[in-house]
Amino acid sequence: MSTARVDELARAALDNRVDLVLTMDRKLSLEGLSRTVLGSEDIVFAAAPSLAGRIGTVRLDALTSMPLVLTERGESYRYELECLLAERDERLHPIVETGNTETLVHLAVQGVGVAFLPRFSVASALSAGTLTELPCDFGPLRMWNQLFVHAAKPITPAMEVFMKMLREHVPCTPGAPACGSVDGDEQVRYTAMTEACASR
Repeated sequence: MSTARVDELARAALDNRVDLVLTMDRKLSLEGLSRTVLGSEDIVFAAAPSLAGRIGTVRLDALTSMPLVLTERGESYRYELECLLAERDERLHPIVETGNTETLVHLAVQGVGVAFLPRFSVASALSAGTLTELPCDFGPLRMWNQLFVHAAKPITPAMEVFMKMLREHVPCTPGAPACGSVDGDEQVRYTAMTEACASR
């Protein structure tokens, strides 16, 4: 098992260096790979109750001055914020950047800043009341759990067992018709999506 950017994992799958690629992102179309949509997840802003009370609603025009604790630049859900601000000729200025989600949750609970993470990552803290979900004025952001496999590669019994486990344990969001589908109409190419913000 390994972690890397989606484009790197896609190349590894095409080169038969990995069997499966699992990602949470916009719906992607990766050339030479077959895709199964497993389910969706909302990405939310969360902060300690005291900080959440001071901020109130997260406003797009205030993101650049907000104390954000974020994943590293280029990660899928941070990328969406970067694109929104790129249209306004602005950039994010997080106070902390790390690839460790648990660290971001811990920092948010301690009141260091506002995290922007999949709801499942902060679900326990939300239930415990140590984090509060903040509304935002630019609509919800939804990402999709997607599984890719080489289109010409036979599915081994071990791969099938793992894929079955994922289908059973990654629930579909109610009302999301594409869950469990392979290659729907809403796809966008990862390369095109990457180029869309490359010039910001």
